[in-house]
Amino acid sequence: MSLRKVGFRSRMRHALRILPVKGAALRRSMLLFAVLIVLCTSSAATVRAQGAHDLCADTCCQTDVLLLNTGYNHLTGSVYAIGGTDGFWTVVNDPTGGIVPRQANVIPAAPIWPAPQANTQWISHLAAPNDPNLASVTYEKCFCVCDSTTLTFNLSLLSDDSATVFVDNIFIGNTPQVGFPTPTIINANVVVAPGFHCIEVKVANLFLQHSGFDLQGTVQGAGLLKYTCCNSVPTPHPSPCDTNNLVIGTDNSWSLISGPAGTGSYPRCASVVINQHPNWGPALPGTSWIGPNSMGSSSGTTGDYVYRKCFCVTARTTLAITISAMGDDAFDVNLDGPPTLMSAPNYAASRPTTRSFFVTLDSGCHCFNVTVHDIGSVETGLDARITITGNHIAKPGCCTCSQCDGAPAPQPRGGGEGLSDATVNPAGSRSMLLAIPNPASGETELHYVLERGGEIALDLYDAAGHHVQSLDAGARTSGDHEILIAAHAQAAGSYYAVLQIDGQIYTMPLVVR
Repeated sequence: MSLRKVGFRSRMRHALRILPVKGAALRRSMLLFAVLIVLCTSSAATVRAQGAHDLCADTCCQTDVLLLNTGYNHLTGSVYAIGGTDGFWTVVNDPTGGIVPRQANVIPAAPIWPAPQANTQWISHLAAPNDPNLASVTYEKCFCVCDSTTLTFNLSLLSDDSATVFVDNIFIGNTPQVGFPTPTIINANVVVAPGFHCIEVKVANLFLQHSGFDLQGTVQGAGLLKYTCCNSVPTPHPSPCDTNNLVIGTDNSWSLISGPAGTGSYPRCASVVINQHPNWGPALPGTSWIGPNSMGSSSGTTGDYVYRKCFCVTARTTLAITISAMGDDAFDVNLDGPPTLMSAPNYAASRPTTRSFFVTLDSGCHCFNVTVHDIGSVETGLDARITITGNHIAKPGCCTCSQCDGAPAPQPRGGGEGLSDATVNPAGSRSMLLAIPNPASGETELHYVLERGGEIALDLYDAAGHHVQSLDAGARTSGDHEILIAAHAQAAGSYYAVLQIDGQIYTMPLVVR
């Protein structure tokens, strides 16, 4: 199996340089500016150290109005240059060809078109306005809403030719056959639930001449998030491993990573509870009640049981997450550690507690931890259903980062030393390994994340625990690292990538087809 290192992506794109200054006022201003940066930004390192950040609880992310303008860059506060692409409007349907979704093109106005409206540019599915095709092309711009609310849309639309406007496939207005030189004004109210929402514009080319549109407008309502916090633009070239929706239900693939003394060894796989206890509600669709044993018994010992389930994302992304859960007794939910994102009171087993929120996560493995506080010393258990939507979510077949995947602990190089249960995938940490794609039939990218720098050894073992190949070794800095592996050079079968750092060992199954 051959490999080559393909790069290191730094999580810190910019560094703050502090220069000597004169004057107490200037020093106070710089200090205040630094404090605002800390309060209103979240680096990848902070996400790893402090857990997932609920964007809906961040006052720096909240807004009551968003611009929907075409050709407008919300990151810089200015319009995009003609000849480039719009990073927020995407082409989602194009019968004339091309990969979709993709970013729309920012184009000059055709000779017969009016100039773009203030703080806008004309956009098209083509790099120039001329279009010899009779086709209807659909564009969309998406945004995030934290609360159930009524959104108000105020739009001024120029189009060539006819354009029809929808919000989440709900019709809100359209232009005449040729939507210029006078803009068409569209005002509408739409009731929405928490989550991702999109405005869609379908432009029909009727005369084999030009195709494009120019939109100036706003959406207003409670619970909106700024684009800088929640940019839900689809990836231009999605990975075959990516999905936009992942549903996780409780079953025996969840890990039970800790519990009260005398209740068995940890970590171990949770057990599906065979008999429904009288005070428990019916299991949610696609889930089972799970517990420390098949009877859901607390073994007469009170205390906290911590359950874990992991998933992967293939690139930094914003996700909408909805959790519905029941527990015996009270429970708390976090993602990658504190802070707590959801809590339920004692005796929360009869009906589900539900919460929706947005988080921004880095590429790699992320884990939900659910702590069930058993206070009754009779029975205990958990039933949960988690829905994750957004971009760059890895399909389950492409990523295995849970501890309950049936992977045997591989032997270290030389086979002379065994690995203790305490050092393999430590219960207090999350997996640091991700392979895309997995299973692999050609090349696969192996990513590993270091929370701090140090001497590492990354090796490949076969299913019997025999050392196959050294993949990487030496001093490495903190952050993301990638290794490109030619999996097709290895015989088909099951393997394990093993990362050793600071006396701890992390494993990940890798299947070669």
